[in-house]
Parts: sequence; C-alpha cells; structure tokens
Amino acid sequence: MATARRGDRAPMRALKAQQRQVTSARSALAVNLDEIERRLMPGNVGKVFTWWAKRQAKKHPVSWTIGGVALGGLLIGLFGWAIVDDSED
Repeated sequence: MATARRGDRAPMRALKAQQRQVTSARSALAVNLDEIERRLMPGNVGKVFTWWAKRQAKKHPVSWTIGGVALGGLLIGLFGWAIVDDSED
C-alpha cells in the first residue's frame, strides 16, 4: 500500500484540480437550469403556444376550423346539460 509522504503535495493539487472541475460543472449546470426555468415561465409558454397555434392554423385552416367547431359544440352541450339537468347533487 502506497502512502503519501508529508511533503508530497501531489494529492492535494489533484484534489484542488478536481474541485475546480466540479465547481465549473456546477456553474454550467446552474446556467442551464436558469435558462430552462426562464423558458418554462407561464408567460413565455403562453407566447410560444400562441405563436405555434397561429402558425399551425395558417398551415392547416380546415383542421383548426373543424376542431374549433367541435370544441364549441362540446362546450355548448356541457353548459346546456348543466342548466337542464335536474339532479339534486
């Protein structure tokens, strides 16, 4: 078993180099996590969705029209059912 002598500073230098590498990796991770958090903020997600929906609606107007009509019919049906339903719960 090899042991380091008291005057041998090589293990400490290697440890400090590894600590610098870990610190650098943590800093890079923090930057990446901050960027992910910024992109997932509710206001930004809403803007991205609105942009995507407008782009898709221009590319496929018939599909979006059919989907909009179906969603409108569903909502009218649900509200009508809620108004007409005479159950006591």
